[in-house]
Amino acid sequence: MKRIIIIGAGPAGLACGIWLRRLGHDPLIIEKGRVGGMLHSIHGRIPDYLGRMSQNGSELANHFIEHARELSLRIETGIEAIRIGQGELTVHRMNAQNLNASYPQMEENILEHEKSATDRNYDYIENLSFDACLLATGLRKKRLAIAGAENQQILYTSAGFNFSEKDVLIIGGGDGAFENAMKIPHTARRVLVAFRSKLRARPDFVREAQSKGVEFIKGCTPMRIEQGGHPDEKIKFIYEMNTAIMSLSVDCILVKIGFEPCSIQGPDCSQAGYVVVNQEMQTSMKGVWAAGDVISPEYPSISLATGQASVAAKSMERYLRNISV
Repeated sequence: MKRIIIIGAGPAGLACGIWLRRLGHDPLIIEKGRVGGMLHSIHGRIPDYLGRMSQNGSELANHFIEHARELSLRIETGIEAIRIGQGELTVHRMNAQNLNASYPQMEENILEHEKSATDRNYDYIENLSFDACLLATGLRKKRLAIAGAENQQILYTSAGFNFSEKDVLIIGGGDGAFENAMKIPHTARRVLVAFRSKLRARPDFVREAQSKGVEFIKGCTPMRIEQGGHPDEKIKFIYEMNTAIMSLSVDCILVKIGFEPCSIQGPDCSQAGYVVVNQEMQTSMKGVWAAGDVISPEYPSISLATGQASVAAKSMERYLRNISV
């Protein structure tokens, strides 16, 4: 049996694993966090995945997980890929107790999964050999790179946070920022959305946010965040607008400035960090493929990820047959 490793248990990784099982292989899927990946960060309805209407990403992830269970896919969590070499993958194993095929749902805060390797307490480093490998590590949330951004009142998800009677600033001009802006106003005292220049959000999202009294700060360049003398005090958001330095006091800041690829050392990447592939999802490295959001800067989606995974699986199957001859 050929050794196949799939890095990432999101839609692309799971779909590729299912295809490979169908083709007679027994791939190992490794995942550093939750099975389902960034699907768990989608809190709104998913009406556009053909054949399955889901109320949120976790519901769709659970459907994928049940499908994987039915096919006895091997999935190990608590493992982060660090580097891909020729026929060898270097990983950090976080907890030896997590290494089983029951698909444990690690209940850590989602932000914990986004820390760099140097910030994590791993048990040990290990090298895994492979005949074929798929990189399906997806995206991670972009962090706000200004002074004071590590303040505990800076949020990257609205889930579980009480915005009641609070002044809330959302930074970002895309769909994610405005989806949250539409949800928060019924409990918060005041909601503002700050963005640099042109809005990228859907026009209907913008109109609905306006109808709910959300205020816009256009042409805003974040500079720094200043904390008050007490944790319960408001924080100051310092920004530049038309060459003038402005200040805004709020209770919390929700950052929604987009995503960046979770590429790892090994295959060639674009300047923006996305893994470069050919039409068969092959990377610059022999025996290594990639699929999903980590290769899709323009139109990342669940449907595209699963489609790319099927192409990768069939290409991997053909490659493995050839090296067996």
